[in-house]
Amino acid sequence: VEKEAGTNLIRIINKMVNRSLLDRVLGGERGYMDEQIYLDYLVVIISQMAEEGDVVMLGRGSQYILHDHPEATHILLVDELENRIRFMMKHYELNHKKAAQVVAAEDKRRANLYNRLGKSDFDDPNLYHLVLNMGRFSLDQALKTVTDYVRS
Repeated sequence: VEKEAGTNLIRIINKMVNRSLLDRVLGGERGYMDEQIYLDYLVVIISQMAEEGDVVMLGRGSQYILHDHPEATHILLVDELENRIRFMMKHYELNHKKAAQVVAAEDKRRANLYNRLGKSDFDDPNLYHLVLNMGRFSLDQALKTVTDYVRS
């Protein structure tokens, strides 16, 4: 729904979210889903997953939805555009043009979602407990830093 409504969203959610949780939230409803319904369910699903605990959420406005959640740790990873493109090329075996398209599409998707949530400050470091500039960290260093921080 962030870009295309309907079956793509359900397919993605079905892969990522425990079926019993989805059934509790949706109450057996299937089929039609527009942007507002998606956003409403997004808030409910993220909140319920957080309450069940032991979960890592990537994006989807969780820094807003779980802003006051006592056990949530919000982490922002940033990097220069060209580094992000190189990352996509290396890890997903894309050529430069395709990698640049993927990064641009993801940036647009992210901005569209936050716009629908009425937010424009999603990169504001004050929303996060930890901000890592990935141009200065390897993935292993970032993983260790985040793991050490969350465990402490």
